[in-house]
Amino acid sequence: MRNHKLGFVEDASFESFIFDEQYNTFHKYGYAVDPSSSAGYNYIGDFEALQKNDAVSVYNIPQHEQKKKRKIEKRNELEEAEGVDDDMDLDGLGFFEFIFLKFMLFYYFMYKKFG
Repeated sequence: MRNHKLGFVEDASFESFIFDEQYNTFHKYGYAVDPSSSAGYNYIGDFEALQKNDAVSVYNIPQHEQKKKRKIEKRNELEEAEGVDDDMDLDGLGFFEFIFLKFMLFYYFMYKKFG
């Protein structure tokens, strides 16, 4: 324990993943595991939210939400794939047909003008 401008600071050692998990859980749900408790899970913060969410952390996604997330991701991928085809369609023509038509019109007018 050492003295600090804002009070006493205790030395603690835990992995950065655990720190990030509890930090993000506290900012999302309002509760987190107390790092000073050595035995058991003592929580700090909003106890009503703790009971409502069954003490879940931000990285513990329930199974039904994982399925929803996968469905949404698949739907977005399909929409993006369909969107690529729509972008390539220029005035009802395919991209290559449009380029070929442009090429043929260029040579037609060049032949008519100089030929």
